[in-house]
Amino acid sequence: MTFLQRIEQAAASPGLRLQVRRSCILLLFAIAASPALLVAILNQRDLSSDQILVVVAASSFALAFHAALFVHFPRIALLTLLAITVLAIPQVWFTSRYGWPLDPNALSLIAETNIAEASDLVGSISSSTFLILLVPILLAVLAWPPRPGTKPPPSKPTRRIVALSAIGLISTAASATWSGTLGSPPVPDPTFPPPPTGQALALRAAYPASLPILAWDYAAERRALHHAAQLASDYRFGATPSRARNKRRIYVVVIGETARADHFGINGYPRETTPKLALKNDVISFTRLYSRWTFTRLSVPVIVSRKPPESTQATFHEASIVTAFKEAGFRTYWISLQAPVGYHESPTSVHAKEADRTFFLNPVDYRSQGSHDDAALPVLEDLINQDSNSDLFIVVHTLGSHFRYSDRYPRDFAKFIPDRTTRPLRLFEAADKEYLVNSYDNSILFTDHVLSETIDLLHKLPEIESWIFYVSDHGEALFDDCRQNSGHGQASKATQSVAALFWPSRSFALENPHLVANLTLNRGRLASTSMIFETLASLGGLKIPNPRADNDLTNATLRVPTEIADVERLDAQACLALEESEPFIP
Repeated sequence: MTFLQRIEQAAASPGLRLQVRRSCILLLFAIAASPALLVAILNQRDLSSDQILVVVAASSFALAFHAALFVHFPRIALLTLLAITVLAIPQVWFTSRYGWPLDPNALSLIAETNIAEASDLVGSISSSTFLILLVPILLAVLAWPPRPGTKPPPSKPTRRIVALSAIGLISTAASATWSGTLGSPPVPDPTFPPPPTGQALALRAAYPASLPILAWDYAAERRALHHAAQLASDYRFGATPSRARNKRRIYVVVIGETARADHFGINGYPRETTPKLALKNDVISFTRLYSRWTFTRLSVPVIVSRKPPESTQATFHEASIVTAFKEAGFRTYWISLQAPVGYHESPTSVHAKEADRTFFLNPVDYRSQGSHDDAALPVLEDLINQDSNSDLFIVVHTLGSHFRYSDRYPRDFAKFIPDRTTRPLRLFEAADKEYLVNSYDNSILFTDHVLSETIDLLHKLPEIESWIFYVSDHGEALFDDCRQNSGHGQASKATQSVAALFWPSRSFALENPHLVANLTLNRGRLASTSMIFETLASLGGLKIPNPRADNDLTNATLRVPTEIADVERLDAQACLALEESEPFIP
C-alpha cells in the first residue's frame, strides 16, 4: 500500500474525519477570539478591570452563542464563523499596530479610498498576508459537515448554551448602556454622536459582538457628517482675485494641535524646541495669539471660517476659507492626520469636505499613536509636482502635541528625557510632570521638523509665489499655576495660548511688502484666532464682500479681541480667588 493510499484510507475513517472537523472548528473559534484577547492583553487605551471584563465577556458570549448554532445549522454556522474569522485577521493586524480594533474612522478611510489609492495599498501588502487569509478558508473546507440527515431535536445542554449566551450578551450590552449609553451622556450640542465611554467603549472592542455596533456607529457618524456638510454646501462668498497673477501660487495652511507659543524656542522658551525654525530669518512668530476655545471641535471652525468665536454650536451656515479660495480659482486640498469622523473631529471634517480632494492619513483617532505628522510631507510634495500648472491652496491638519505626547514623535526626537515610563503616563497626575513636560517639548521639536521641511519644500521652488501659515487650535496646561491643571478644556492662559507663525517666499515678500510689514508689526499684539480667516484671505489676494479690515493680522490696525481680552489675567485672578477660597468663574 502506497503512502497516499494510507492517507486516503485514514481519511475515510468517520472517527478521524469528525476529529479533523472539530479541530478545525476550534481553530476557527480561536482566531475569532484573538482580537478581543489582544485588546485585553495590550490594553493601550488603559481600560479598567471592569472594561476588560466587558471585552472578554461579551466576546465569549457571542462566540458561545455561535457555537451552539452548530447543533441545528452546522453549515450556516460554519459559513458565518468563516466570515467572522476572515474579518478577525485584519482586526488583529490593526489592533497590534494601533492598540484598538477597526472603528468608524478606519471604515471612513476605506470608504473614501479611490481605485488608484486602493491599488497602491493592495500592491504594498505582502503575499504572506494574503496567504494568512487563506488559512480560515482551508480550515472551513476541512471542517465542512457532511450532508445533513434528519435533524435531532435540540438537547437541553444546547438550549441552555443558547439561552445563557443570549442572556449574557443582552446583560453585557445593558450594562454598557446603563454606564453611559452605547454612546455617552447627553451633550448640549448633539449635532454629532458623542464619543462612547466606560463599558460602552469596551463593548466596541469585544469582537465579534462589536460588529453590529461598529456598523451602527459608522452609519450614524457618516449620516451626521453628511447632514452637517449640507448646511453650507451651497454657500458662496463671491470671492474674486484682488491681485494680478504674475506666477504660479502655492499657499499652505498648517493647523497644529495643542501647541502653545511659550514652549517654542523662537519665542524665548529656554529649551531649544525649535532649532530649525530658529535658523530661518524670514519666519514671523506670533507670541500673543489666543483661542476662545480650548478643544478642537470648536476652535478649528473659528480658525478656518467666519464662525463667531462665542458660538457653542458645532456647525455654521457659512463655508470655510477653502471655498473662498476655490471661488478665486485655486485648486484646494486638505491633508489630515486627524480622524475623519467623531464627536471632536467631524466639525472640522465638514470643512475638509469642501476641498477638491481630501486625504485622511490616520486610520485611528488621537487616542492611539497612528501615523506621525511627517506622513503629510510626501503627499504635499506629490500634489505640488502633479498639479504643476494650477494655483494651490492646501490645508494640513496635524496631530501635533495631542496627548499622549510621546505618541506624536519618532524616538529619534526624544531629545528631552526621561519622556516615558514603564507604565502609561497620567495626564492629570502631578507626579508625572517631568515626563509630561519632556514628552510635550519633544512633540514641539518634531513640529519644528515638520514645519521646517514644509518650508524647505517650497523654498526649493523660487519660481513660485508661496507662503506657509501655521496656527495651533489651542494650547495645553502642564501644571503651570496654583491650580495645578493639566491637559486642556479649562480656561487659562496656557490652554488658550496658540503657537502661530508665518513664512513667505522671497517672491511673495517682494510683491507684498506691506502685508509682511504689518504681520511683523502685529507679532506681539494681543490677537484672536478668529482673525485668521480674514488674514488668510488677504495673504491669498482674495477680495470678499463685506470685509472686516480690523479683524485681519495683515492690517496695521486691529480690533480689541473682546472674546479673549482677559485671558492674560486669568491665572492671577484664579489664584487670587483660590487664596480667598472663592469660586472662580472665567
